[in-house]
Amino acid sequence: MGVISCMKNLNPVARNKRFMGALTLAVVFYVLSPFAAEFGVGGVSVQAAERERPQKTRRVPAITEYTFKKLGEIQEFIELKDYQGALEVANQQLSRRRLNGNEIGQYNSMLGFIYFSLEDYDKAITAYKEVIAQGDDVPEGLEVTSLYTLAQLSFVAEHYDDALTFMELWITKATNPGPAPHYFMGQVYYQMKNYPSAIEQIELCIQVAQERGTVVKETWWVLLNFLYFEEENWDKVIEVLEILVQDFPKRDYWVRLAGIHGQLGNDQMQVQVMEAAYNSGFLDSEDYEKLVQSLRELSPKTNPPDYLQTEQAFSVDGDYLPIVTVAPLYPASARTAGIEGYVILEFEVTSTGAVANPIVIESSPAEVFDQAAVTAALKFKYKPRVVDGKPVSVAGIRNRINFELTD
Repeated sequence: MGVISCMKNLNPVARNKRFMGALTLAVVFYVLSPFAAEFGVGGVSVQAAERERPQKTRRVPAITEYTFKKLGEIQEFIELKDYQGALEVANQQLSRRRLNGNEIGQYNSMLGFIYFSLEDYDKAITAYKEVIAQGDDVPEGLEVTSLYTLAQLSFVAEHYDDALTFMELWITKATNPGPAPHYFMGQVYYQMKNYPSAIEQIELCIQVAQERGTVVKETWWVLLNFLYFEEENWDKVIEVLEILVQDFPKRDYWVRLAGIHGQLGNDQMQVQVMEAAYNSGFLDSEDYEKLVQSLRELSPKTNPPDYLQTEQAFSVDGDYLPIVTVAPLYPASARTAGIEGYVILEFEVTSTGAVANPIVIESSPAEVFDQAAVTAALKFKYKPRVVDGKPVSVAGIRNRINFELTD
């Protein structure tokens, strides 16, 4: 049932007042729903933040009865997935004179959602920018959610400076927003190769999570470890690896920790780490003997700044490991239809850790989520497989990406 059909029996004044509340909820749904899948940050995080903040009342221009009816028409077209019909009505109304700022903002919010559904992200961004341009003439909730949407759309479109600007604005307007926006900005700075700023944001993300007593995700530590490595901050590299082997124990983390100690000349610590890994079942006897032999060959030792070069990152032998994974953009048509599914991709992890040649091996429903999954995978970053101290490409890597709706 649409916003209009549930209010047929109300008088015009009461209906218009009720409509504004219902419309705000509808617009928030349309703005946020494409991003409810995990995307570093998502719609659920925005809603949680909004629940924590006191609701402010902003006096905005009233929506006329005529505009109210036209917004209802657009909504009905959207519900029928007749996006061309929705576009026709929205653009026709926006060409009218004497629209107030609130009406312009409401039309453009729906227009942004329509363009997103058509996967025309540049036009969606333009429409949401028009919402923001109306300033205090639109409800505060619509302004805030539009900023969040703009940040994420800009990231997908690789407009990284804009993504940062919109997220920073959102943070100023959202009270107690949580760790997710900082992880989002850390990912943006990572894509820009601005590693110091990425470190600052990921550290802040972890700090906020710890202060709240919420879970600090393994992927946050992995990305932070990679960034410290790129900046040659060896003390921090070791510190994070020690957290990883304790909280998320895996063979690769133990091997890398032992290797870093060895390359820094910390022979005794390397032996202790190897023994701990062996005793914990993460190294077999062959692994242990190989590392001991490598340790013996490290003499004479070289000072870290000369010995450890950035291009030798993760030079300790080991398998590939995900460093950065970006959750896909949930297709708007699938979200509004309540469709869930998955895509299994196969791709190559290159010697630089990039993803190459992704292809769809299996998907359900067929073709619904394929492009979204491929687009996300191309932004993944891996620690490459290392053999005999040299990074190598690995083909045939499979990854399943799930598309699940959240409340």
